[in-house]
Amino acid sequence: MLAACGGSNAPTDEPADAEEEPVIVEETSTAGRLPPALISTGWPDLETPILPEQLGMTAGGLADFRMAIASAVEARGAEGMTALLVRDGHVAAFVTAGNAPGGEALAGADTVWRSRVLAAPVITAGMLMLYDEGQFTLDEPAAYYLPEGRLGPVGSEEDSPTIAQIMTGDGTTGPDLKLQAEIIQNVSDTPVAVYLDERIFNQLGMTSMRLTEGAGGTFVLEASLRDMARFGQLLASGGGVGGARILDGATVSLMSRDHLPDDRWALNSGLGEDMTPGVIGRGLGVAVLRSAGVTGPGATAGSYFSAGQGAFLLIDQGQGLLLVGLSEGAGGRDGDADIFRAAARAAYGAIAVD
Repeated sequence: MLAACGGSNAPTDEPADAEEEPVIVEETSTAGRLPPALISTGWPDLETPILPEQLGMTAGGLADFRMAIASAVEARGAEGMTALLVRDGHVAAFVTAGNAPGGEALAGADTVWRSRVLAAPVITAGMLMLYDEGQFTLDEPAAYYLPEGRLGPVGSEEDSPTIAQIMTGDGTTGPDLKLQAEIIQNVSDTPVAVYLDERIFNQLGMTSMRLTEGAGGTFVLEASLRDMARFGQLLASGGGVGGARILDGATVSLMSRDHLPDDRWALNSGLGEDMTPGVIGRGLGVAVLRSAGVTGPGATAGSYFSAGQGAFLLIDQGQGLLLVGLSEGAGGRDGDADIFRAAARAAYGAIAVD
């Protein structure tokens, strides 16, 4: 399991008798595994080597992972990429390939990349902090927290999408980040970029991370691999990392639960359009795997991710995996899906199986 931090029990907006879906995990080696890492303020440690067998992984598999990243970047036509594979809070592999944006320096752990896709889970985390404070419930109409007329004629607020719906999307479309940003500003009386700086980035020592707004109400997250991994570990650890608690553990579970009905599924998830219909659902700001083995051998049903445009964040609690990758460059939708799938399959392929 991934390193976890304790927390209070926040409401989950689920019926009391709701049952968790079973997590399917392939039999993997646990002999000689290190215990989950204690996440400190200096995490991730990219300097101290750890033997693959101490993480239940193989040296050959990790070499294949590094090669998969380099090959995918070259095939995609990107300038460069950085990627990090973590198991149980310990760094299994850190990979750099090519150059930083602009092409004047080699990519590294502190290279700052820009990603629209990874803005989604970060903005969602900001929304869920307000949820933890009791500022709203997920089944309330979103119009209650927006200016009059924003989502329809005055008096029709009851008919507007719920908070959960704008955080999930309808399957065809993803979460509505613009509406979420407006709600964060209206409820907190703070612009969303400042809110995230004060409540998440500064709290976790993410010195490179910031949110900017682009044309048409789109958002771009600027972040280094080191800081993006720290955000991923925040979720993987149940809402707290390095002594700072950002979200309640029950709220992180709510974020990563599939909120779409069984007869609907996520499109444009970042895994490519040739995926089997029905295998990917949507949580709050993330895509959720409904079936085991979708992203690689041993992948756990219920693992969740955000991916696209050459960047990805994958968390598999059952296998204790955190996978982060950042890049910019050419490729298009198919190339973006290829690089994520190649990285994920190689990551799972590095796990030692009994």
